[in-house]
Amino acid sequence: MRLLVDGRYVQDHFPGVGRYVYGLVRALAQLGGPDLEIWLVVDPAARNTRFDLKELFAGGRLKPVEGPPVFHPAAPAALARLERRLRPDVAHYTHYFRPWVRGALSVVTIHDLIPLSLPESMPARTWRLVYRMLVWLAVRLSDAVIVPSAATAAALARHFPGLKPVVVPGGVGPEFRPLPAGEVENLRQQQALPSRFCLYHGSNKPHKNLAGLLAAFSLVADPSVSLVISGHVDPRLPRPNPSGPGADRVRWLGPVSDAELVGLLNAAEVFVYPTLAEGFGLPVLEAMACGRPVVTSAGTAAAEVAGEAAILVNPREPAEVAQAISRVLADRNLAKRLGRKALARAAEFSWERTAALTLGVYLGAAERASLKRD
Repeated sequence: MRLLVDGRYVQDHFPGVGRYVYGLVRALAQLGGPDLEIWLVVDPAARNTRFDLKELFAGGRLKPVEGPPVFHPAAPAALARLERRLRPDVAHYTHYFRPWVRGALSVVTIHDLIPLSLPESMPARTWRLVYRMLVWLAVRLSDAVIVPSAATAAALARHFPGLKPVVVPGGVGPEFRPLPAGEVENLRQQQALPSRFCLYHGSNKPHKNLAGLLAAFSLVADPSVSLVISGHVDPRLPRPNPSGPGADRVRWLGPVSDAELVGLLNAAEVFVYPTLAEGFGLPVLEAMACGRPVVTSAGTAAAEVAGEAAILVNPREPAEVAQAISRVLADRNLAKRLGRKALARAAEFSWERTAALTLGVYLGAAERASLKRD
């Protein structure tokens, strides 16, 4: 099989989608063997400080091909030309930006429908209409649709009835793991981390509910505990300012490397992720893989990922979020139980499993296409 994968999201601007593409293609290259030829579309001009593309291409099983910038108006036509030139058996568009015409047999991943399910996350109605049109085109022009969670599948069914997407959960790499206590303490000292802290890691997008997190932390009474916030910062979006009790105990780190993130997760007493909506919830999974107790949002894909290994709360109720945080901070036995459950739950996810299920989607789409031709 010759596979064309849209990897232009392996860059700083797309931390979550980039992680998905990077983890998927690395595992596909190992799983598929010599019978699977993978061309990865990359944007060499995009800023990329997070993902090691040299390591990705070092084995020779993945081949880079230069593609257009994600948001360039001519990108759909350029991708269609790439299809015609490379003649893949399957083209996998890993986000909803794809050619606007049918070409090769194609698969698309729809990570979430947050702008439609949570309109306040994209306030401008015009942009929501454009977004809806692009997603509609992507799913209608593709031969198979992948979603990362049952929550996203349900959202897709609400907004685009008649579709039958395949749920393929994301994975977590082996670098996310519990570290020895001495190594964690060295990291704490090197980065001048507080002796006790809660951690949030994610972007500053509206649906991540940072304002709600800050409101909740102001209700955490223990003065010895700080809140550390790390992750991708979109400069176009405002950053909420902490106020009230505990405002002086909030520390913003901004983007961190994966090695730094693993250290932060291991040093934190609790990982807090009160998202309003989620397509999957990679930060929750990565925290659990490090054995962290997790507080996250009920009724979201993050809860689907966490299963019974986290405390689930209403993210719109700061008092409820604060109470859950305080419970974990005050009850060492509870924290240990949650940590053990988290490790067990995270062990159910891997990029190898994601790749195997995704390969099954490719083969299923190819088989259906063959039957139609016959």
